[in-house]
Amino acid sequence: MFKKWQFLDTASLLQPLKEWPWDGSHDAMQASTKNHTVLFENDEVRILEVTINPQEKEDFHTHRWKSVFIVDALADMRYFGPQGEIQYERKAPPADAFCTSVTWKEPEGLHAIENLSHDRVIHGIRIEMKD
Repeated sequence: MFKKWQFLDTASLLQPLKEWPWDGSHDAMQASTKNHTVLFENDEVRILEVTINPQEKEDFHTHRWKSVFIVDALADMRYFGPQGEIQYERKAPPADAFCTSVTWKEPEGLHAIENLSHDRVIHGIRIEMKD
């Protein structure tokens, strides 16, 4: 049995960015290498694998480019904004009811995600379109 796809707009949960004050040291591949792996990169696109293990919190980082984020494993999570403040929390659906989600993302400023689960991994593929 195939699970259905779910299309999310998580950008609506965040304030749009008016400027980009972060330098390259905050890029996910500089600041959060434990949770981000480059699967492919060229002049036009970078594809990242994102993994956040149970009870783990990413290091604060950014994503400078617009992207499509495909999440195939989800857990209860907490999203932290640039000052370390909790911007939102999400409860994951039961594992047997989860649908793969596809999300369009605008450039994402300084943030971190914490996996609140004791037994579920957050996993996805982020396809970043370079300007």
